[in-house]
Amino acid sequence: MSAVEKRRALMNRLKDIWGGQDDMNRVLFLIAVAVFVWSLIEGHGMYGALMAGVVLFLMVSRHGQRLKRFSRLYGTLYFPMPDGEIVPRTFEQVKTEYLHGSQGRYAGRAVELRFPWWYLNSAGEIDTGFGLTVRLAGSAELLDEAKRLRRGDCVRLTGTLVAESKNYFCVGEVETLERISEKDLYPLKKK
Repeated sequence: MSAVEKRRALMNRLKDIWGGQDDMNRVLFLIAVAVFVWSLIEGHGMYGALMAGVVLFLMVSRHGQRLKRFSRLYGTLYFPMPDGEIVPRTFEQVKTEYLHGSQGRYAGRAVELRFPWWYLNSAGEIDTGFGLTVRLAGSAELLDEAKRLRRGDCVRLTGTLVAESKNYFCVGEVETLERISEKDLYPLKKK
């Protein structure tokens, strides 16, 4: 890798980290930078570094809590069965079973997700906000649709669980990506 490619990869990574933060974490980061700069100007750089470190720890903590909250609210994977029944499983259940030897049970299975739009990273992957990655590789039409979505839009997508490794899976081979209303976020609520 050349130096230019390394810099570009680093900038994309930093852009992805910034884009994946909620507004409060962005404000906390800007406050940390401002406190650090102000402390340097005043000649108390160590206090500024300490304060910036505390604020950055708050950011990491908030990010972890947001992941847990989103997982509880929207982290349901809906698996369609051959008889037309939809079986809901939480992302945490599927992840735990997958990590403990059920890769064959889930790899290649059709799945439906419904969640508020969170973020599309520089590699064209959807961050669901609760830890699951959706890859849109190979479909320029779906990627264009994803670029038009804004944070908070409710979306429904169907795809296939793809085994990335023994310890990681994602949703790939996405067939549909569409906006839905907020009342359609929970398909089994009507039943």
